[in-house]
Amino acid sequence: MWTVVGQIQPPKSFEPFEPLDILVWYDGPKTFTVGRESGTVFLAHWCCSSAELDRYLLVPIADAELDRLKAGTDPLRPALTDSPRHYVLDLKADQSVAAVWRVRIQDVPDDVLPHPDARLNFQPHVS
Repeated sequence: MWTVVGQIQPPKSFEPFEPLDILVWYDGPKTFTVGRESGTVFLAHWCCSSAELDRYLLVPIADAELDRLKAGTDPLRPALTDSPRHYVLDLKADQSVAAVWRVRIQDVPDDVLPHPDARLNFQPHVS
């Protein structure tokens, strides 16, 4: 995992870190939305992991943008890179937040971001 450069944020500000809407699942949720007490919805994208942690990039996302992602109209990468705010979050195996940083997207390694043309093939789960 890369060394995060950014402004440390209180981990509690993103707890509980629980998916609202899972958009990509592969051995666990990889791209999904999470909410905060403020009502802001964030798009979370798994970047990498170690034996102890999973690392995610989080950005606030508007409903209309999320709808376009789900429809496959817009590629995923610009939704992550073009946001005015970016956070990196480390999640422990017990699902508690270990650390959060506010970062500049330029400081996030390119190889942890989705391919520029990658789009979601969202299939809602029906029970």
